[in-house]
Amino acid sequence: MGQFQTHPEASNRYGTSRLRSIGAAAAMATAFFLGAATAEADYYDGLRLHDAGNVQGALEEWKRAALSGDIQAQRRLGDVYNEGTIVLQDFIEAHKWYNLAAVNEAGEAGNASRDTREARDEARYARNVLQGQMISRDIEEARRRFSCTYEAGNATALYRLGRLYQLGAGVTQNNIEAYRFFLIAASKGSDEALAARDILAKKLKPAQIAAGQSASRDWKVPTDCATATAFTDNLPESDSLKRAAEIGLAPMQRAMRHFGFYKEFVDGQNGPNTRKGFRAYQTSVGESPTGLLTNKQIVNLITRAAQEKHTPSENTLGTMYVKGVGVAQNYPLAINWYEKAAAKGHCLAQFNLGVIHRDGLGVSADRNQARNYFKQSAKNKCPKAQKALNDL
Repeated sequence: MGQFQTHPEASNRYGTSRLRSIGAAAAMATAFFLGAATAEADYYDGLRLHDAGNVQGALEEWKRAALSGDIQAQRRLGDVYNEGTIVLQDFIEAHKWYNLAAVNEAGEAGNASRDTREARDEARYARNVLQGQMISRDIEEARRRFSCTYEAGNATALYRLGRLYQLGAGVTQNNIEAYRFFLIAASKGSDEALAARDILAKKLKPAQIAAGQSASRDWKVPTDCATATAFTDNLPESDSLKRAAEIGLAPMQRAMRHFGFYKEFVDGQNGPNTRKGFRAYQTSVGESPTGLLTNKQIVNLITRAAQEKHTPSENTLGTMYVKGVGVAQNYPLAINWYEKAAAKGHCLAQFNLGVIHRDGLGVSADRNQARNYFKQSAKNKCPKAQKALNDL
C-alpha cells in the first residue's frame, strides 16, 4: 500500500556560553519568522510580542505553545529560565523545558522541519550540559516537574509518559512504570495505550504486571502535580498525528490553496503559514481555530476540495480510501476518485489506477488495463510510472 502516490552561554552555577548562544540565536530568528499559532499559540508569535516589548505576553504565548507540543517554544522556555534575564533564574525549570523538547516526538517525525529538528538537538545539548553541572537533588526535582507535565495532562499525555518510561527518554527506564501509565491512559480512552499495554505485557513477568496493575488501580493526579503546568487538551491525539502523517501535509496545503486559505509554496512543512491556513479553514467551517486539524477536519477538507473538482484532491481522496486513512477502506470509491483525476491527465491518479488493476484491488487483476494506465502516467512524466511499466 505504501506505493500509492499523493505528491511528488552565564555567570551562574550552571551556565555555559553554549546555552547563552542558543538563546541569542532564538532571539535573532525574529527577523526572519513572523507567523501564526500552533494550537492557539505559536513560538514565532511569542517572539513578535517579545520584540515589541510585551515580555509577559511572549512568555504566556510560549507556554501555551509549549504545552501544545511546540518544540521551539519548549526549547526557548529552557533558555529563558536558564538565562534569568526576563524571569527569575531557575535551573530546575530550565532543565524541565529542555527535557520536554529533547524527547518531543514531533522532532522525530519524517516531515519535521529543519527548525524543529534543530530546536530538539539544541535542547538535548543544553539539557545534558545543564544536567552535568546540577546536583542530584535538583536533577530529581527537574524530572519530577517533567513527569508532572504529562501526569496532569490528558490520556495522550499519560500514554506518552508511559512510552518515555519504556524508552528511558527524559526519565529513568522502567517497564513497570511504563505498564502502569499505559493502563491509566487506556482507562481514559487511549487506544494506543491499550495496544502498547498488551505488547509490553508479553515482555513482563507476572510479578511486574501485578505491580503495574496495583500502582495504577488507585491512581489520581499527584497532589504535587495538580497545579503543575500540564499538557493541554490541545495536545493532539497520537492516532490523529499518525493519520495526518499518512496523508501528508502537501495534499492539505494544495486543498487549502484551492479554497484560498494558503498562498505559499506547497512544501509539505508544518510552518507558520500552514498553521495560519488551517486556522482560517477551521474558522470558515465554524470550528475552533486551533491551527491543527483533527482527522475529521482533514477528511472534510480533502473531500470538499475533491467535490469541487480539485484534481489533486480527487487523487488524494482516492488514496485515502485505498489505505483506509481517515475513512473506511473502500476500493470502488477510491477508483471513482482516481478516475475523475486521471481523466483530466493527473499522472499520479493514472499511476494509482495502474496499481489498482495490476494488483487486483477491488477489481479483477488486469495487466492490460494496468499497462494502459502506466503508459498514460509515464507519458505525463510521472515518477515511478516507467519503472512500473517495465516491470510488467
